[in-house]
Amino acid sequence: MVMTLLRVWRYIYVAEAKKIVVATIKYLSAAPSKKIAPFSHEWLPGLHKEMFGNAWDWAGKFEQVELSIGISTCKIICRLF
Repeated sequence: MVMTLLRVWRYIYVAEAKKIVVATIKYLSAAPSKKIAPFSHEWLPGLHKEMFGNAWDWAGKFEQVELSIGISTCKIICRLF
């Protein structure tokens, strides 16, 4: 059972890493374009969903509850900008 869970988590982490690489190449391999990648408050959730939507249902959505990720939920948007 533990080995199965480890394989599942490994699969998820590898899938996430691949999507991060794809997004990095897509948006940062050349000088960023505001048309393609504005890095705005409105654009970031879409980027997050693009990168992690295949792994997590909540990808692309801002937290509505406290999950203790190192920053208070109400401060996430302020810290991004």
